[in-house]
Amino acid sequence: MNLIEAFKNTDYIVNGSNNKQIVINIDNLHPELDTFISPALSWCFITAYNPLPLILEEEENIERNNLLIKDVLHLGNTFHTALGISKTTDWQEESIFVVGISKEKSINLGRKYGQKAIVFGTKSNKAELIMLT
Repeated sequence: MNLIEAFKNTDYIVNGSNNKQIVINIDNLHPELDTFISPALSWCFITAYNPLPLILEEEENIERNNLLIKDVLHLGNTFHTALGISKTTDWQEESIFVVGISKEKSINLGRKYGQKAIVFGTKSNKAELIMLT
């Protein structure tokens, strides 16, 4: 399986309110997510873990994700904890779900943290895989 297929065969799980999880899949609509982000119109699912081809130690990944969270808060956006997990469950990465962020800022954050891709969406549209390198 190539990298794009791997990203498309991943469940992007957002920890919503009241311990409810929302699962995002590439190229799908997510009406529940549209309601969840309202009144915002856009969102991004992103991580700072394991900037491929590097696989980092857990401590370093946690530190990187904490820096990503600081960047998101500095931009004035809110976020929710999230988890990307392959449908085969052979890997997973802690992530964040950012509410109200623009596509440009999402791409810039993904590149800053050396990611190969991010997942971006806008209200009433399909979740989009954006390859960064």
